[in-house]
Amino acid sequence: LNHTEAYDMLISSTRKSHYFPLVSGFDAQVNQFYCGPAALQATLNSLRPLLGERVPLDPLYLPYRYFTQYDIFMSECVKSNVFSLNGRGTLLDVGIDPIMTAPFGMTLSMEAQILSCTLGSQWNVQVKHVDPRKFSMDEVRQNIYAALGDETSRVLVGYSRSGVGQRGTGHFSPIAAYHEPSDSFLIMDVAKYKYPP
Repeated sequence: LNHTEAYDMLISSTRKSHYFPLVSGFDAQVNQFYCGPAALQATLNSLRPLLGERVPLDPLYLPYRYFTQYDIFMSECVKSNVFSLNGRGTLLDVGIDPIMTAPFGMTLSMEAQILSCTLGSQWNVQVKHVDPRKFSMDEVRQNIYAALGDETSRVLVGYSRSGVGQRGTGHFSPIAAYHEPSDSFLIMDVAKYKYPP
């Protein structure tokens, strides 16, 4: 959103209600490997009014509740279901960041499990791998469009940067809006440091 054309597209978007909640808790990823945690952080912070006590009290922001890119890993559910070392504890237990060790970064299933752990059973977390042999572009568009129309839904996308003409490899970010005239979605890139102001 660093161009007047982009602002005009956002203003005229047919589905943009997720933009404002997402931007309220949107921070740049803290390093080159933390796109997954940053996308989760923005998504979870956008749901803060609905989550109440589930939102952690991070010492940096006391007395305010706010998810950070680090505290999303600290629940016992996340430790045992996402980062467990076959029942022998976790890398987190010995001070090793599992995102910063090979193979580096996160998978779509890890993202979904962290959301499930954090949101709890009353939320429906769905993961869809978009295989072009199984889903048409129209089906994908309609699914994302429908989710953007639901105030309690959020869409995280994992994609290959090179597949959309960008430098880099796999990346996670939330989707905030849909602009029908250009048939385009606004991806809130958590690596916002890559773009000029």
